Amino acid sequence: MNTKETEKFLIRLILISSIIRIFLSFYLELGNDEVYYWTYSQNLQWNYFDHPPFIAWVIRAFTLNLRLQNWEGFLRLGSIVCTGFSTYFIYRICTEIHNSRAGLLAALLYTASLYSSVIAGFFIMPDSPQMVFWTLSLWCLIGILRDEKSWKSWLGFGLFSGLCILSKVHGVFLWFGLGLFILFHKRAFFRLSQLYIAFFICLLIISPILVWNIQNHFITYRFHSERIKIDGLGISPLNFLREMVGQIGYNNPIIVAFSVLALFKFRNHLSKVFIPEALRLFNFIALPMILMVLGISLFRVTLPHWAGPGYICLIPLVSVYFDEKWHSPFIPGGIKWAIWILPSFITVAVLFVKFYPGTLNPERNLSEVFHDSLGLDDITLDLSGWKDSGMAFQKIMGEEIKKEGFLSKPPLIVDNWFAGSHLDYYYAHPMGMPVIGLGKERNLHQFVWSNTLEMEKRINLETAYTVVLSNSPIDPVKSYQAYYRHIDFLACIHSYRGNRVTGYKAARNFYIYRLSGFKGFIPHIEGGELRGLPPGF
Repeated sequence: MNTKETEKFLIRLILISSIIRIFLSFYLELGNDEVYYWTYSQNLQWNYFDHPPFIAWVIRAFTLNLRLQNWEGFLRLGSIVCTGFSTYFIYRICTEIHNSRAGLLAALLYTASLYSSVIAGFFIMPDSPQMVFWTLSLWCLIGILRDEKSWKSWLGFGLFSGLCILSKVHGVFLWFGLGLFILFHKRAFFRLSQLYIAFFICLLIISPILVWNIQNHFITYRFHSERIKIDGLGISPLNFLREMVGQIGYNNPIIVAFSVLALFKFRNHLSKVFIPEALRLFNFIALPMILMVLGISLFRVTLPHWAGPGYICLIPLVSVYFDEKWHSPFIPGGIKWAIWILPSFITVAVLFVKFYPGTLNPERNLSEVFHDSLGLDDITLDLSGWKDSGMAFQKIMGEEIKKEGFLSKPPLIVDNWFAGSHLDYYYAHPMGMPVIGLGKERNLHQFVWSNTLEMEKRINLETAYTVVLSNSPIDPVKSYQAYYRHIDFLACIHSYRGNRVTGYKAARNFYIYRLSGFKGFIPHIEGGELRGLPPGF
């Protein structure tokens, strides 16, 4: 295939995959991470409790400043557009390193990865804009290796690496890997003023993150450091195994297998690429990131997608490996198998989410839990049942508001960010109910900051409501007795899932409670300090 043919194929690949994502984005309800990042967009800040601000800007832009936020598809549209650009950039990277066929193979591998195509490519996550600037930064590094004094490439790298970090702090690995590469292979770069100007530009771009954290006593870094801090030498082989299997699954088992094979044969390909240093540099970025996450998993619980950008850096090496090994004009069989894994997984996953009768985990008897635990640990429920139960909640609350004669909408109380964000988007937001987070900072996350803004509206908190999920069961009395004197059961919403063939079965329950007799404690930020905690917290 010549360059013109590969570019036509690339355009079709991006268009077809984007159309499929757009359809699914309107078809599936939002996951708990997605609705949490939606809460970011409601109140723009220079940084948030757990992530930088770029994801909030993306949501604002693609929902036309929140005018279209009530449709899941528009919330996810930014992620889908970002993936189209990232796919093109990875094509350009490998085309310049080797040839256009290797570029097309890289685009296919990028599309076949669950991380880049779904987690960062479909769900609205910080990884979505991160991957645009991550791949742009890699492209700029190629320009630097071609001409080490190119101001355009150095300034581009400073700009895009800064925007990458502004999307997700994992972008610092771009500079970490570049530093290692310079230290071991290009010490002459230390004499270039371009290097330091690029670094200064990056620092300037990410300065809002630093300023916000200074004002809030570095809460973001304290939170993330607690997630990775190693206490003692208590090694957990189970966590390590979970992380390793997760990385293999998220990045496509076939792609990971060929990445390992290509790494072993790395030196054999260096003489066959136009810019051989690029593959070595990408390895310096990829391997420390992957190995560091695996190392931390020995001592702490980690998430497999943390290492996702590292595997993206290995795609050029794999694409060169395939292009050299298979000279046929057709797509190599290994890549075909890798491509088919993703749609097969997505099809099964969507069918489970939408049509599985009931829940994967039936009710358990947990004596320490106040309610039933129907649907406990069933991750498929994150993407289903919210709309229907939300409409039922709105009907119940409409009657309750009319009966109680409230002059303004009463608040909905939540005690954690994951269920709380879903309740905010599907329950409270359609009714215009304010949402207040009551509990510990480590559970509420950004809701502590949104509390501060809600308090300025002088909301009447004397009577409020909360919802307890059976798949995230808590005792509302224990959770809210420090904040309210009376906690009374109001109603239960039963959520069902299934299809006409197997029938509809109970998936989970939503328990609504009325809280009254407010004691006056609201966790919030005042002068950068956490205030409003009840005694004993």
